Amino acid sequence: MSFMPTWRNSGHDHEDVVVSTRIRLARNLKDHCFPGKMNEEEAQAVENQIAAGAEHLPMEYVHQKLSRMDKNDAKVLMEHHLISPELIKQREISSYFLREDQRINLMVNEEDHLRLQVLTGGFNLEDSYRLASVTDDILSKSLDYAFSLDYGYLTACPTNVGTGLRASLMVCLPGIVANNQLKSWIDSLGKLGVIVRGMYGEGSGVYGDMYQISNQRTLGFKEEDMIGKLSSMMKNLLQEEREYRNLILERKGYLWVEDRVYRSLGLLSHARTMEEKEAINHLSNLRLGISLNMYSGKTLEEIDEMIFHVGHASIAQYQERLNTDMRIEALRAYYLRRSFV
Repeated sequence: MSFMPTWRNSGHDHEDVVVSTRIRLARNLKDHCFPGKMNEEEAQAVENQIAAGAEHLPMEYVHQKLSRMDKNDAKVLMEHHLISPELIKQREISSYFLREDQRINLMVNEEDHLRLQVLTGGFNLEDSYRLASVTDDILSKSLDYAFSLDYGYLTACPTNVGTGLRASLMVCLPGIVANNQLKSWIDSLGKLGVIVRGMYGEGSGVYGDMYQISNQRTLGFKEEDMIGKLSSMMKNLLQEEREYRNLILERKGYLWVEDRVYRSLGLLSHARTMEEKEAINHLSNLRLGISLNMYSGKTLEEIDEMIFHVGHASIAQYQERLNTDMRIEALRAYYLRRSFV
């Protein structure tokens, strides 16, 4: 598999810690039920209105109904963070409009009528927010959003009422985890209105010391202030994580960390079966080795490409492409061995 989500090509600032940045705006159209209560006819009417609005956007967009997609192909898009698990759950009425460079996706009839997503590699909060804001401004000229002067944008979930803005960063935190600072760090962020979730968002597990952090509050805040606050917190986090990585070297010793990195390399290069979580854990160890200048056989971008490809759906797609009956765990190990040849 050589396919890499092209949104990863849009920026790599601080990529040793921040894998990706996502801005998501929740919007609904006036005089329509929320997706959880609508029938197929109303869902189609909402989709048609958003399609008409999307025609005014620059660049080309691919329009796809989830009901017409292979279920596994949809899950591959989810593993690449291009669509959400909720969009798949609503597959009978949902669709998406994906820009050709994959940086912008309009998810239709997910939890809300419209989830405008901007996705970039690395730490790019301000630029991503500006792109989302410009896109939203264009759409708002032809879409009549459900909006309250008292509360702001009206959404299916009360936690999104207000700006409807959710800014998220996927971060890799081996330093904080190894120094047993994760709970303290999560508690501190929680007091500041920031929530920490697993790699695939709400309800997902934690793989390879990877977490999604995002603002929890949207009501009573200006969008620019929320972005500025999260950006400031992230800059502190970057400094802390790098300090804790160096502290691992001081406390455990260079040889201990080097052994951890190269044990993972050995398993990734030679194992005959491997579970998804195990693969991501080992790939995360190589990320740590690269950031500490212990390992130079792969770049961070190449490691991230593997992380995006070892999910169950991606390996199942690989299985179909190779036309093999090899078990998923064995095929995942085969893919990784080939990647390290």
